[in-house]
Amino acid sequence: MASGVNNTFRQVGIATGIATGALGAALVDLQPPENPALASLVNSAGPILSLGVGALVPLIRGDERSARPWMAGQALADGSDVAATLAAGKRLPRGGARFALMVAGVSTAVGAGAAAALGRRRMS
Repeated sequence: MASGVNNTFRQVGIATGIATGALGAALVDLQPPENPALASLVNSAGPILSLGVGALVPLIRGDERSARPWMAGQALADGSDVAATLAAGKRLPRGGARFALMVAGVSTAVGAGAAAALGRRRMS
């Protein structure tokens, strides 16, 4: 892939990251009063979904090398969810905390394993 295309993707990624914060704040301001958790749900799911799409697109194109940093980022994001859930401890509902730890823990392991495997494979 030409370096100009890579730079364009990088610039779009940076712009998207900047816009996400502003859009998230707007979403919190505009959330319907009858569903106060909607903005929190969308704001928490948005970044991890973006990392997933960021990894999926290069994999569809057959560019495993470009997918590796996205997988590592996803593992890091989910690992921070594990840490935050553990830090919150008993302040969280027991069932919800267990579920969050399970999902984030599995996702961290899968993302880290995928990033490591993509780094070891020979690119043709």
